[in-house]
Amino acid sequence: MPWKNFEKEACKFLKEKIKDKEININCFGGSDSTAKDIKISKKNKYLATIEVKERKAQIGQLVIEFIPKNSIYKLSKKSKDYEVKLKISNKILNFINKSPLYYQNISQSTQLKCDKDLSYDYIEKFNKLRNYDYFLSKNFKNQIKIINVKNFKRYFDVSAVFRPKPSGSRHIPKKDYEIVKIFIYEKFKLKVLQEKNKYYIKFLNDDKKNIQKIKDRYFFIKNDKYFLSIDEDDTNRFYIKKCSKTNNLNIIFEIEFISNEKDDDLNNLLNNLKD
Repeated sequence: MPWKNFEKEACKFLKEKIKDKEININCFGGSDSTAKDIKISKKNKYLATIEVKERKAQIGQLVIEFIPKNSIYKLSKKSKDYEVKLKISNKILNFINKSPLYYQNISQSTQLKCDKDLSYDYIEKFNKLRNYDYFLSKNFKNQIKIINVKNFKRYFDVSAVFRPKPSGSRHIPKKDYEIVKIFIYEKFKLKVLQEKNKYYIKFLNDDKKNIQKIKDRYFFIKNDKYFLSIDEDDTNRFYIKKCSKTNNLNIIFEIEFISNEKDDDLNNLLNNLKD
């Protein structure tokens, strides 16, 4: 996965730049968006938290729900960091609630026609509550850049997008096994294998060329939608998952590193680590 490779690259970059052997650089990240990507410490003393973002990325996603009784949208408890986001999402929700019925009829991603400052204000508060000190990203030349969180607006463009989004998938239940087994064999000539309560199929290298694109990994059986989810530890193995039939309504903040400036805040970080 490109983002996962970039997180490894980011960690390697910092370890090459920070020469103090007493400084610990702990890299976390992964698919858990609530986890800090990189924490820097010295003798058990916290020094900095760095959030890793590709040149085009997302941040601070909100899951919202419509309340028919009041004809308004509110933050859903399905939002990751719900308690945190509850404190900082009022302005965005107030903007949407100026015309809530309009958003009820949206079936695809639509950019919110709000002032960029509204999005920047939300992201600034989100960064503060998450205790981010720096962002690590790449410019259009593929060069790694370190940005002090205070300079976020100077280096990143932002847009807020309203998007209906499926609420995820889960490993198929046992009751689906027989019908899925038949479909998989007819389509791929493969047997469905089982690992505890998880079902999967395994390809030879040359046999998975038709599912290289994510869109080709979805399939339908009757009215149910399924997905082949790649195993990160074995790229020939795909878990069979069942997609939810419900859609969450999301406000997604899309960011893009746009600065052409030669300098960044790397020296600022290195100097702060000396204090």
